[in-house]
Amino acid sequence: MGLYLKEQLKKNKILWVILACGILLLLAIFSHIGNHASRTQNKQASLCFVQLKDADCTVVQSEGKVMVIDTGAPEDAQTVMLALERLGIERIHCLLLTHPDRDHIGNASAILQQYPVEQIRMPNVKKNSEIESVLLCEIAAQNIAINHPEKTGETFAFGACSMRMFPGYETAYEQINDHSIAAVLTCGTVRVFFGGDIENKRIKEFLHDPIAPCDVVKMPHHGRDEKKSAALLSMLRPKICVVTADHAEEAVEAALSASRVCYTAEAAVYITIHDNKLELERGTNE
Repeated sequence: MGLYLKEQLKKNKILWVILACGILLLLAIFSHIGNHASRTQNKQASLCFVQLKDADCTVVQSEGKVMVIDTGAPEDAQTVMLALERLGIERIHCLLLTHPDRDHIGNASAILQQYPVEQIRMPNVKKNSEIESVLLCEIAAQNIAINHPEKTGETFAFGACSMRMFPGYETAYEQINDHSIAAVLTCGTVRVFFGGDIENKRIKEFLHDPIAPCDVVKMPHHGRDEKKSAALLSMLRPKICVVTADHAEEAVEAALSASRVCYTAEAAVYITIHDNKLELERGTNE
């Protein structure tokens, strides 16, 4: 088994990671999802990292199930909605909001208004922002169940995969980012780590109670070089690091910091900067 990559410079704004077992699946992204549907029949799951400006939104699909992890910032609405449309999304089975910052919950209300959502998973913490208030009102109006993960290691099935949650050991962190729900998606032998925006205190928890290595790491906090990031990557030993960043000077510097850390961990680094598209596939080395 091996990880393969193909990079193209196009104005697609969608970053794909295809997780599969068995034969090597070669995938080309076209303007319409249907063009390649027949070529991905054997994949266990697909992940779409939507290319946003220093914000997060990932769409996971497995055996007809759809999970959306974070929803970007309000100014990303058109990009997020277009991505969901192109992916052919009709229903969302799980909406995972890692924490209540605007660049993670910014389009959650709009998604709830446009798509049926079966359940929402989010931390039991409030930022008391207008965006959060509107979201909570929309959730209440639709009577959607909210699951607040409290126990580290809680796992739920998702299609052919499983998702293990890491909400943190403490109930009150000084930084709102440390309330992020981190998670590990496992599909066959492939593991993907989502770090939300965890900072040093939460990273220290992972170092104290290590988890198994992961093939792909969605870098915490947009790749900003937290003090213990190198140690975290040393524990996770990823083959690939994904950084959500923008052309903005701060974000690029953050991405460069992540690159330095990831290179130390001997991992390839890919940045979701505008107009850059990456495809990652898993299969046999044939």
